[in-house]
Amino acid sequence: MCGVFGQIDFSRKSNIADIDKILPALKNSPTGFFPNYNIWTGMSAWVITQDNINEMQLQSFGLSPFWAKKRMYLFNARAEGKLNAENSPTYQQQYGIWEMPSFRTAIRSRRCIIPVNYFIEGTVKEKLAKPFVIRLENREIFFLGAIYDTWINETTGEMMDTFAIITTPAGGILQTLPHHRSPVVLPDIAAIETWLSPKAERQTIEKYFQPYHFPHFEAVATEASLVKSKANLAEIIR
Repeated sequence: MCGVFGQIDFSRKSNIADIDKILPALKNSPTGFFPNYNIWTGMSAWVITQDNINEMQLQSFGLSPFWAKKRMYLFNARAEGKLNAENSPTYQQQYGIWEMPSFRTAIRSRRCIIPVNYFIEGTVKEKLAKPFVIRLENREIFFLGAIYDTWINETTGEMMDTFAIITTPAGGILQTLPHHRSPVVLPDIAAIETWLSPKAERQTIEKYFQPYHFPHFEAVATEASLVKSKANLAEIIR
C-alpha cells in the first residue's frame, strides 16, 4: 500500500529529460505551496490531472466516487481489484480495477499524477511500527500514477476533488523490506504522457501495473513516532 508520502521541494526537478515541456505545471511551485513531510489520508496534496497539465491542483487524499452518498477515503486502488489476493509479483491475468464500481470511471477518464519527494512504507509484519522513507538517491521528485474524482456533498452542496494512488504487487526495494504492495511509479516521459492521455488504450495503461523495480532508489529508516504523529515534521527525513 502507499498511505503516507511527502511533497517538500518541487524545485528538485526530476532527472527525466524535458519534463517541463510535457508538464508545464512543474515550472513554478503552485500558489500557497508549503512543504508537507507527512501526508496521510484525508489531508490535501498537489496533483496534476489529465484535463489540466498546466497547473497543479490541491486535492484531498482519499478518493470519494462521484456517486457516493457519504464521504469515502479510498487511498489506494489495487490494479488487480479483488484478484491476486496473494499479491504475487508474477501476476499476469486480468486487472479488476476496470470493473470495480469505485474506480472504473476514474481509471478510464480521470487519471492524474502525484509528484512526490518520497513515500513511506513499513514491513509486512511491523507495518508503520518500522517505517522506511523510499526515495531517489539524488532526492529528486518522482511521479506516482493515481486517479481522481469530484464528490459532491448532497447536504451542503460542497464539491471536493479527491484522489487515490494505484498500487501493484511489490518489486525491487519494496520486496527487500519486505512489503507486499507498491505504488505505480511513472519513470519517464512516455509513461507520464500515456498515463495522462485521454486516448490511451487499456492495454497500454496496464503496462504500468507490473511491479516496479526501483532503480536508483533507497530505503532509509525513520522514526515511527514521528510518522504516526501525522504532524508535518522535517525530522522524518533527517
